[in-house]
Amino acid sequence: MTPREAFESVLRTNRYDWETRKVYSDWLEENGFDDEAAEQRLWTPDWQKSMDWMTECAAKIRMPVEELINHGRDWVENHNGVYGADFVKHVIREKDEETGEEWDDGGNEARDIMSGLYPEFWRHFEIVTRTTVDDRKKESFFTCSC
Repeated sequence: MTPREAFESVLRTNRYDWETRKVYSDWLEENGFDDEAAEQRLWTPDWQKSMDWMTECAAKIRMPVEELINHGRDWVENHNGVYGADFVKHVIREKDEETGEEWDDGGNEARDIMSGLYPEFWRHFEIVTRTTVDDRKKESFFTCSC
């Protein structure tokens, strides 16, 4: 096992092990992984709690957490008048076509799950992405255009 694998194994076992994370960030920097070291140094228990919440949220709508975060970023940066829930339904529909899995109600379940999470989603999104989202953009991500 490489030193990197050993650090990552310990952190998978206890994501809240701040001491190991500090040593790991030093090791990353010493081995030329400056960006990753900087990211590790920005880690906080609140960030981890929010990332855990986002991961659970993404699982509820059958989506990798990175994809859910990217959809949130896209919404914040490129809001084009399309309602977010419809966008999530569209993404789910595409995934259904890829995997053959279906939502019982054509994606309305995903919309309902997501709309029930507002504004908690945005609180965790802001912590995980270290950004601030304009309040005017938050609510419409979870509304339906119908």
